[in-house]
Amino acid sequence: MKKLVAIMLTLVLGLTAVGGCSGSPTTSGTASGTETQTQTQTQTQTAAASGAIKIIFGTGASEASYFGQSLKYLEEIVNERMAGEVEFKVYLGEQLGDATSMLENLQVDLQQGWGDSLDTLATYAPDLNITTMAFAFKSTKHVDAFLGSDVGKSIFNKLESNNIVVTDYSFDRLPRSFVSTKPIAKASDMKGLKWRIPNIEIYEKNFSALGAVPTYVAWSEYPYALMTGVVDAGDASQEDIVPNGLYLSAPYISLVEYAYPKNCVVLNTQTWNKMTAGQQETYTKCCADAAAYFRDLLETAWEADQKTILDSKGEFVEIDRQSFLDAVVNYASELEAANFWDTKDLYDHVQSLSY
Repeated sequence: MKKLVAIMLTLVLGLTAVGGCSGSPTTSGTASGTETQTQTQTQTQTAAASGAIKIIFGTGASEASYFGQSLKYLEEIVNERMAGEVEFKVYLGEQLGDATSMLENLQVDLQQGWGDSLDTLATYAPDLNITTMAFAFKSTKHVDAFLGSDVGKSIFNKLESNNIVVTDYSFDRLPRSFVSTKPIAKASDMKGLKWRIPNIEIYEKNFSALGAVPTYVAWSEYPYALMTGVVDAGDASQEDIVPNGLYLSAPYISLVEYAYPKNCVVLNTQTWNKMTAGQQETYTKCCADAAAYFRDLLETAWEADQKTILDSKGEFVEIDRQSFLDAVVNYASELEAANFWDTKDLYDHVQSLSY
């Protein structure tokens, strides 16, 4: 009984830490309408009266999450360094709606900024889907090389044509790995396991290819689903494992590092174009500093989290990584045939990159 109470308490506290998976929040956390609407209207009126550029910035991240903390830091330094020129206000925890709603808000200028997982923007630039493909990349530097290539530049051009300017994508999260109720050392260990996925099609493809049975579970329900056996396993960025209590019911951690996710911050083009070149440079520097702050938070947190997992009788499973690579050897061609991206032979391009 004590163990159950401890688990439930940890889940309640942990679920305040992170609000989503792979940038696609699974619940609509729109704030009680009148309060949030009044706040945003007040900011708009104040900014208009002062002549400052207003930026209403939304995210699914909670205040306690590492990304949420970093966005509050961004708010602080933008308002400090660009006082009188820009008024920046961040709304955390889906106060302005889920990711889809917020991206739609950008289009009609109901909000001016948004931040979350970069791959969420694959809706507008399908080539970004490859950044979530299992085992397509070998490191974050590899992902950076892709985003800096001609194909990457075309991605950002396509986003700009859809009214989205990415002002920074160096909020590098820790690699995505597995949590499970029994050890997963090789790909065959995944066969038949009920595998938690978000409501994103490429995740279903990833884990079907690896032999698991994809099972959609909202992020907010993920720890409870593991505890009650609704799912046997799932994946998470490593920084999410402890704050969300995933390790309590799924104590076997397989550091397969199958993807290297990134968060980003964006503005709509209307707001970006209101800025002078000097203001754009200052704002971009603020975003880069907030990203560095985020990376520092994660590095410190993961060191402590590994100890927490071991102290709680968790186990880091020794893996045969090649077995996972062998399981997805024909996967890229299947995704390309299914039109998961626009660029022909995109996987081959990724593998040819130097970094």
